[in-house]
Amino acid sequence: GERLAAGKAFIPACIGLGLCNGAYNALLDVQQRLSGTEEKEELVAITYGVAVLVSLLQMLLREKKELPCAFRQSRLSLVFLLICSLITAFAINVLVYVLPLVDVTLLYTFQNAGVMLLSVLASCVFLKERLSPVNIVGGVLMCGSLVMVSLF
Repeated sequence: GERLAAGKAFIPACIGLGLCNGAYNALLDVQQRLSGTEEKEELVAITYGVAVLVSLLQMLLREKKELPCAFRQSRLSLVFLLICSLITAFAINVLVYVLPLVDVTLLYTFQNAGVMLLSVLASCVFLKERLSPVNIVGGVLMCGSLVMVSLF
């Protein structure tokens, strides 16, 4: 029952994530072209601020009574949260810096493919998942395709 419902929502959720990611990256590109790199921090701050507000509203609507429990953390999880936040902020600033220097289509192709490949590798290393022959062939094809796209 519940697993089947989650399976039906997976593909639309992936499509929605792809559309939102593309829209955000396009917005970053437009902002860079209109105002240059001087105001990149403001756009990143506004984006994350809106994401925080939407997430908080969603949590308030879904988990009214258990909301304080959702924010309880251990010291170790707080350390990881801070490290991930710093890495994310650094990565976004690098992306905003690189946008005017390279072809945006090529950059986003490599970025999205890199995220997919690294998530597969991370699942193998950290979650001990085994790669099937289909997964391996897909990864090799993806790498080969990226090389071909960058050459032509």
